[in-house]
Amino acid sequence: MGLVITRRAEESVDIGTDIRVTLLGITPDKHARLSIFRDGGAGVVVPRGVGEIAKIDDEREIKVCGVRDRQVTLNIEAPRNEAIVRTELYARDAAAAAG
Repeated sequence: MGLVITRRAEESVDIGTDIRVTLLGITPDKHARLSIFRDGGAGVVVPRGVGEIAKIDDEREIKVCGVRDRQVTLNIEAPRNEAIVRTELYARDAAAAAG
């Protein structure tokens, strides 16, 4: 089991240093619209329902575990040595460093 995280529309998570996944929204039929972007490469938008997996590469994948109201629960599988960071934490850390 990987990291389980909940995201709302327009919230992102970075996997390692080269992957950003953003929840674009939820379709009327309860599918999560995920934007998966790799630095230096193309991005893709994929809809996934509960239980469905978006495979990024051989070592990384995202499974939609639940869709509720305006949020989606994701299970992110990645190598243990890769950080998985909610992107809003970058802004918080930058503000704290600025004092």
